[in-house]
Amino acid sequence: MAVLGTEPVLTVASGDKTVEGKDRAIIMSTVCVERPIAADPSSVALLLSGPTGVALWPGVQNVQEAGEPTRVLADVPGRGRVRVDVSTAAPVRTPTAFVVAFRFDGEVPATSGALVLDFVAAADGSRPTTRAALRLAYPGPEPDRLRSLASAFLDNLATVAEQRSHAA
Repeated sequence: MAVLGTEPVLTVASGDKTVEGKDRAIIMSTVCVERPIAADPSSVALLLSGPTGVALWPGVQNVQEAGEPTRVLADVPGRGRVRVDVSTAAPVRTPTAFVVAFRFDGEVPATSGALVLDFVAAADGSRPTTRAALRLAYPGPEPDRLRSLASAFLDNLATVAEQRSHAA
């Protein structure tokens, strides 16, 4: 169990590796963003089990909520609004965390990811806290915009989860 101080911390990491494709090498990039959320992990996971999770991505307009995948329109720099199909697995409980796996396809490069929500004790012991770690993997060079969107998604998730947690 980790202990967080009173200051919010945002951790961003990234990297890339080359994967041999059928006819050419493909650069696979990874973006990792981490943030504390002042709510318990089960509440955050429950929030993500419905269409709310997709709606928290910045620049996304929910086009189709029923069915799998969920179809949305997203603002993509240099391309405008494009169709994105989002497949999200139900949150899975592990012994130490909740894990939500997802995939983006459509008019964007296929991107897979996972959001891990685990419990950390607040330094003052006042309330349950979640460490949200988002990891995205996609073909191509690392775009700063995707890292920025991932950070904004976690900020939006934290805002909604904390508001619901404090209202309860």
